[in-house]
Amino acid sequence: MVAWEALLAGLLVITPMVTDKAVPWRHLPKAALAYGAAGAACCILFGLILMLMERKRAFGDLTTRRVALWGALGGISLSLLTMTILGAPGRVGVSLMASAFYGVVGAVVSAGTLAIARRAPALPGPSLKELDGE
Repeated sequence: MVAWEALLAGLLVITPMVTDKAVPWRHLPKAALAYGAAGAACCILFGLILMLMERKRAFGDLTTRRVALWGALGGISLSLLTMTILGAPGRVGVSLMASAFYGVVGAVVSAGTLAIARRAPALPGPSLKELDGE
């Protein structure tokens, strides 16, 4: 979630610099909170999708490609769900661009999370296969 806030708040600061407009510093806390909430919702959706689709696999057995796919799906689903509930007449292009952006960020963050988790040392104790009786 912190990665979402940092990335999207950074975009809020960088975009006006590129477009020669003033940086809206007063909007930064509100934007960080809104993007943090959106990131949290995307993370929850990603976790639910990962849990449902990969329930038979141990975390170490997951491939980066599949985790990135589920992360992208979690990111896309939030904006598509919002667009469906709130409706977006005349703003379909913006909603689709937001969906694509959230999908890319979701894929990158989820693949990065898997890469970081794989670098962690294994904890002592029985493995999942041993607990399942295999």
